Amino acid sequence: MQLSEKKQKLEIVPPNKLDMTLRDYFAAKALAALIINTNLLPIIDEGWSISLAKDAYKMADGMMKERGNNNA
Repeated sequence: MQLSEKKQKLEIVPPNKLDMTLRDYFAAKALAALIINTNLLPIIDEGWSISLAKDAYKMADGMMKERGNNNA
């Protein structure tokens, strides 16, 4: 199968089709940014990952609040 055929078979599912809230979507984006910008990936443990997830949701909450303040 050639690359162009593989691309045609890929289906991108929008967040609203994944039972994901806008807050979840923002948190996922924030989490990705937090992970990319850390050098600690080799030592991820459960406690650290829970802390990182909480930070991502705090960032998402800030984005939701700001979105509500500037809903133009």
